[in-house]
Amino acid sequence: MKYERKHRISKQTAHVSLSRVNITKTLATKHQLQMNYRFLDGFKNDTDIICGPTTPYNCVDEKFDCVYDQRDIFSVQWITTKGFEIEVGSVIMENGEDGPQFSVVDKIFSNEKLGFFLFLQKLETEYMEHYDSYEVLQYKNEFFTLCCQQLEDYIVTFMTRLNDSKFYICKKWP
Repeated sequence: MKYERKHRISKQTAHVSLSRVNITKTLATKHQLQMNYRFLDGFKNDTDIICGPTTPYNCVDEKFDCVYDQRDIFSVQWITTKGFEIEVGSVIMENGEDGPQFSVVDKIFSNEKLGFFLFLQKLETEYMEHYDSYEVLQYKNEFFTLCCQQLEDYIVTFMTRLNDSKFYICKKWP
């Protein structure tokens, strides 16, 4: 987001405000009220799941030993839930006993009975203090499924590649 675009709303408010006594307080109050409205009212529909294009999926791969009913399963390109956009290749973080545990989304499935569920592959990572991020050492041969109702315990983050051809998981959580 460009710097000018971020402050566009505050600039517009400053231009139309009738009071010039303490314009910074007016802008700060308006910003706080907007954030309050977003937090209180904006989370009402956060249980809604919006999905991208779907295609019928045939569960014949060994690593997808589907415990689920294999009829009427669709592969989904991306979903948006709880303010996060999750697509194939997204990184999901769970707070574990030994620190954060990372997994990468391998497939996203949809079923009329079960709703949406993610097929994840675990990652082996090491914290790099110099970059303040986690280096991906290898993809483990461990897979698991996760229903969208279980996503409250997880945080969606992203992976990037630096010049040294290594992948790093960026921290974007408190």
